[in-house]
Amino acid sequence: MQNKAGIKIIDNETIEVTLSNGATHIMHEPQGHAMRGLSLDMVRAKVTDQVQPLYARICEPIVSRKQFETMGLSDISLLNAALDFFMPTLWARKRFGKSIRAFTRRIRPLPRLANQR
Repeated sequence: MQNKAGIKIIDNETIEVTLSNGATHIMHEPQGHAMRGLSLDMVRAKVTDQVQPLYARICEPIVSRKQFETMGLSDISLLNAALDFFMPTLWARKRFGKSIRAFTRRIRPLPRLANQR
């Protein structure tokens, strides 16, 4: 069975994230109210105690604490890469592109060339 995990950009404010189990979540750009009680610097650093409540606020369906705690590292990394898309810095946009390329390589391995064994 082929893993369909990945990220699809809907528009500048919305991303579709498909996890390894096939569950699809729509992630919306965080607004001020979604950041209530959270530190932007710690969210940028992907501190788990900061990003988990944020995902619960900006994803549909909600990514619950229980679901987050049972996710594999690849799914958590996928959510983190999607969140980077909304960071306003050039650094984040470049990091997002690198993350997507890395996930694409992991999800769909490159075919071997005829001369490789």
